[in-house]
Amino acid sequence: MKKIIKLIKLMFLSGAVLLVSCETTNLDLTENPNALTPNQADPDFFLNAIQEDFAREIVEPFGRSGAEVVRIDYMDGRDYANAYSPSNFDTEWRYAYQRIMEDISKMNDLAVDAGLNRHIGMGQVIQAYTLITLVDFFGDVPYSEALHGSDNLNPNADSGESVYAAAIALLDAAIVNFSGEAASNPQHDFFYDNDWEKWTKAANTIKMKAYLASRLVDASAIGNFMNIVDSGNYIASNSDDFQFSWGSNEVAPDTRHPRYSGSYTSTGG
Repeated sequence: MKKIIKLIKLMFLSGAVLLVSCETTNLDLTENPNALTPNQADPDFFLNAIQEDFAREIVEPFGRSGAEVVRIDYMDGRDYANAYSPSNFDTEWRYAYQRIMEDISKMNDLAVDAGLNRHIGMGQVIQAYTLITLVDFFGDVPYSEALHGSDNLNPNADSGESVYAAAIALLDAAIVNFSGEAASNPQHDFFYDNDWEKWTKAANTIKMKAYLASRLVDASAIGNFMNIVDSGNYIASNSDDFQFSWGSNEVAPDTRHPRYSGSYTSTGG
């Protein structure tokens, strides 16, 4: 009996200690203690992820869908209604907003303070391309109210015209960043290997695409297009193509083009 009484007292004492300790434990954690916070990240690592996500999750899947609807690529279905549903584009939408543009925003917070203007410029070109592509596929899309986290979980869509204008402004800013001074160059540039003249040509060429697409609603579009043509500062040869350089490694990690890695193994197709 005495042993039982002692055991009960010990249990009550342990419970009291636990309650006291809970009062002094910080349970209101908004950041994962086992992960890096954005301000502890490296701008070069951010930019590496942004470049690969852009090539793998924006250019490749949107390019595939565009090729399917014009029958350059195989479309799985007899008509568009049966081949596609809104959920088919969930991945591209999620990567555009939650990954690429969000990562660019967080990278810029670090890059501005460090004077990494060319990191910022590359992000601006990638973001502009992404925005133009979203408008081309979906029409009006969120932009001005997007990327505010929990402050706005249901952003309104902006007009395609205003998003195009924002994308062109990003490209103009990128050209300035490429031509100015920077504290250092990106560690890895998978498109042009830190050739800023080629990056400027890419920015101008994307602007030309935007002007061409908006010529029916923007009276100044053709004039702006021709100004770039007259400058000669745009992509005019394959050597300047805006193309991600995939690798040949098969595992850890697989650096091959997504179409290649999905279709070929070390033992064949």
